[in-house]
Amino acid sequence: MSHYAGPNTTNEMKLPPYEQYPSISDAKIVLRQIQSFDIHDIIEISFYNGVRAATLEQAIEMQAKIDMDYRNGSSIHWGIADPLTDKLSVPADIIAGWTKVKVNWAAFYCLNTADGVI
Repeated sequence: MSHYAGPNTTNEMKLPPYEQYPSISDAKIVLRQIQSFDIHDIIEISFYNGVRAATLEQAIEMQAKIDMDYRNGSSIHWGIADPLTDKLSVPADIIAGWTKVKVNWAAFYCLNTADGVI
């Protein structure tokens, strides 16, 4: 079982799915849940198990698998959105496989709770 030194008394990490999908934001970026209407904007960076989507249909299928992983409690996945438009953006310095995305003040990692890695 994964643990962290958090404020709760049991020290057990709360795994997804959460009551409300978490988002992280500041004045420059928003990390938020990817919605079906976002898929057109992220085809070129859609990956699942190291395979890149070549078509819109593949990107939709991959997002469905990512959403299922979230519902099963094994991962959480955010898109990077502009806080003014809420449109997802594709950062220039993505490392293949969605491993890390360097965004302004933060390094983003698609949390894989099964591995306990952030």
